[in-house]
Amino acid sequence: MNRLEEVWKNEKRYKSIVHGGDDIILDVMTKMEKSTASQTSLREVILNRTSEGDYSMTQILTSIDCDTFDLVDAPILEKIYTEDDSNTELLYDIANYMGGQIPIYGNTEELQGELEELQFQIIKNGIKKDGKSYTLKEYNEIGIKHSDSILLLSTRRNLYPGEIRFFKELINSESEIDKNATEFIKSLKASIAKFENLLKSTFRNENLLQKFLTENPIFFGTEYKEIKVKPKLGGEYEMDYALVKFDGTYDLIEIESSNLEVFTKSGQPRNELIHAEQQVLDWIDWVEKNNPYAQNNLKNIVSPKGYVIIGRNINFGEEETRKLQRRNKSIIGLSILTYDDLLNKAKTLELLRRN
Repeated sequence: MNRLEEVWKNEKRYKSIVHGGDDIILDVMTKMEKSTASQTSLREVILNRTSEGDYSMTQILTSIDCDTFDLVDAPILEKIYTEDDSNTELLYDIANYMGGQIPIYGNTEELQGELEELQFQIIKNGIKKDGKSYTLKEYNEIGIKHSDSILLLSTRRNLYPGEIRFFKELINSESEIDKNATEFIKSLKASIAKFENLLKSTFRNENLLQKFLTENPIFFGTEYKEIKVKPKLGGEYEMDYALVKFDGTYDLIEIESSNLEVFTKSGQPRNELIHAEQQVLDWIDWVEKNNPYAQNNLKNIVSPKGYVIIGRNINFGEEETRKLQRRNKSIIGLSILTYDDLLNKAKTLELLRRN
């Protein structure tokens, strides 16, 4: 295993919105406050070692090729950490990537193991920099006496290996926590079974899905402190959900039926998907243009991110998976999730207790 060689040796290119690849909405650039051409996106970070034995981290960035207007993924920035740093700067940067939910990988199997240990120590002990102590906010309130601490896990993103190890030890550390965790997992398991049955529907089921998600918001993720159902933007728009994170930022959600295909047989995005994307982009545009008014109902909302939840990816082949990934990279500020994404993250919590 050598991730930089095997995965990132050759830069990856995708059709940009300027080319109209995959029928991406062409006016998306007018919907966003900033120009896509001036932005870059951090895809992942890779931990490696230099020939001198020092740690290094390489950033994989997505940017616009100004000659072809293609989206380009490539290793662009590398930072080296010398022994004089005593790993202080390294731990600080890893913590920042974790806090920003940026994927981190070891370049080799050995380095992946070292990365897991570093993440575990960051979560467990926090970090120190310039004489000050820091703890990742997501884990800051976790204590052995907090029986509901498992609820801080996110169900909308992949877990870092160090997180899995930390929570496995936490859950099994005391009998009282073990008891409460068991009850939580039992309830979650029942909700997962109910959700799976809903996803078997052959009919349009948005209303049933909205009722379920409203009653079981953990399927959205536990990084949210408040979930607003059917909030309105003035007299023009009604959204399915506005989700408020603990840091005060907003995610705006449009849900479609789970039995809709994401792509047509010819590989094009379905009209329902395109319509839903345009709706969410219109919401974001409205918030930017009417921000003081928007904050009357949605406190402190600024530059929200949008999500469309539609269909399933359980039967996706490689081509469909690549199409969805390209589409998510190409529309800035908007992502497409399937109901299997929500289901699989919830199952991660349930498996955590069993393993």
